[in-house]
Amino acid sequence: KVADTWSSHLSVYPTVGSVKLRKNVCYGLFKDDITDDMTRKGFDDTDVAIIVSSMDRLKTASGKTIAVCSSGVMAVALACQLDQFDRPVVGFINFCTENLKRRMVEHPVENFNILRPAKVGLYQNNDAAPVDAPLLVAIHETAHILGMD
Repeated sequence: KVADTWSSHLSVYPTVGSVKLRKNVCYGLFKDDITDDMTRKGFDDTDVAIIVSSMDRLKTASGKTIAVCSSGVMAVALACQLDQFDRPVVGFINFCTENLKRRMVEHPVENFNILRPAKVGLYQNNDAAPVDAPLLVAIHETAHILGMD
């Protein structure tokens, strides 16, 4: 649904060839997870590849550990590989699942109203739409990967 939401509202020149990840993509945070296939063959028919994780701490290529899920943070996202037009082609979203679960229990609707896709067109009747918090957070974080602050 995240890809459908954004692709129905954005139009880009398609990527020529495949999106190939660099071994040290995203500052080396996922270097142990990037396979040779991802670096050599890449992903065909793809304009943006998104690495998804759910960790409280991320480990950099140099071995330094970064706390990313401080109090109240539901997710973090970043574009980390650009094409020749400075367009993001690889990014990552790290979900802070404990914070997200806690927020959903404490404030099931109120805290997600700002993320509701009223103008994004995810639902036909937005007022009656169920609040799917993880989906709304994913749509919001994907906006950051695409360069929207």
